[in-house]
Amino acid sequence: MSDQPPLFSSGQITWKITRAQIGILALSVALVGIVIGIIVLAQHKGPKYKEGRTVYQGVLRPGDPEYDQYLPYIRIINASGMVSENMIGEQQAVVVGYAANQGNRVVDVLEVRAVLYNADNQQVKEIVKTPIQPDFPLLSMEMRRFSIWVEPFPPEWLTGHIDVEIHGYRLKK
Repeated sequence: MSDQPPLFSSGQITWKITRAQIGILALSVALVGIVIGIIVLAQHKGPKYKEGRTVYQGVLRPGDPEYDQYLPYIRIINASGMVSENMIGEQQAVVVGYAANQGNRVVDVLEVRAVLYNADNQQVKEIVKTPIQPDFPLLSMEMRRFSIWVEPFPPEWLTGHIDVEIHGYRLKK
């Protein structure tokens, strides 16, 4: 008889692990941990977004003499409203759309005005928010999605419509 195991039996293979292999394995695990830590820290160093409307100095609004000069290059595209549920289970209106800068200057503040109407075309609520802020400006030839939350939720709006327009902007100097 030979010392080989039968054809379909489970043979045992033993591995000897050296100290060098243990060291390489520990170094690899530590290196992966450091890389993950760097990625997590890099994610948290992004711009701080201030929710809602922050009033900034130097924003051009309707009536200002220079307001109409750059306005044709800034657009709100595909704006619409929907009903959503917040973290505590209450309804909220959400206005979504795209802000597009089709000019050659940087827009560092963009105020958006949203007006919610009921089924009879009567104004239910008007809000002004600042989705584009100096920490994360709208660059030249850039289009960016924005969302605006409307709380408390106006229940009369469920069957109505919404108008979204530019309320003010500021160009980076």
